[in-house]
Amino acid sequence: MKKITLLFFLFLGITTFGQQIYIETGKTASSFEFKDSQGTSLENMQATTNNHLAVGFKSQVFTKNLNLSLGLTYNSYGSIASNQGLDNYYEWNTDYLGVNLGFDYNLFNVNKFTFYLKAATSVEFIVQGNQIINNQIFNIVGVQEFNSAAIFLKGGAGISYPVSEKSTLYLSYIYGKSLALKDNLNSNESELKIKSNMVGLGISVKL
Repeated sequence: MKKITLLFFLFLGITTFGQQIYIETGKTASSFEFKDSQGTSLENMQATTNNHLAVGFKSQVFTKNLNLSLGLTYNSYGSIASNQGLDNYYEWNTDYLGVNLGFDYNLFNVNKFTFYLKAATSVEFIVQGNQIINNQIFNIVGVQEFNSAAIFLKGGAGISYPVSEKSTLYLSYIYGKSLALKDNLNSNESELKIKSNMVGLGISVKL
């Protein structure tokens, strides 16, 4: 709860300097990469589709084609897998709250449509999550791999269209992957990474 409150007040403090505000919603196809302490990967990891929500501000920096964005995100990630040798079924469902920092660069215009590239990074904290092993459900909030901040590196592209003098609709695709989330408390260290393919539809409004 302290992490969420800190992020909220950080967001309020910096949005007053923005030239635009935006809100975005969409879908995320995510999957996990897990390696045990021997470096063996858990096979048959499959993606699941979850929800994505973002709100923040955007402002031009340096040139008219480059925009800086800063905002809050609420992302759901998950994955499913099975181990045929042990006849086990696994499923993960997690929700993360985070701060996202990104840059958009406008490439070219076609009529009123603007095509752009985007690069971003985010720091996200788990707020709820569970793991299902066969018929058993486990709460994973506080589990070492998930307890630390998840740092994502992201990149993608989008298209925007002005619907009025002050508002613009946009559609974007972003691929992201987290740095390794590790269990550093145990001598036998395991490793987890989260991959995401995100499609978002949003609107930005000039202040």
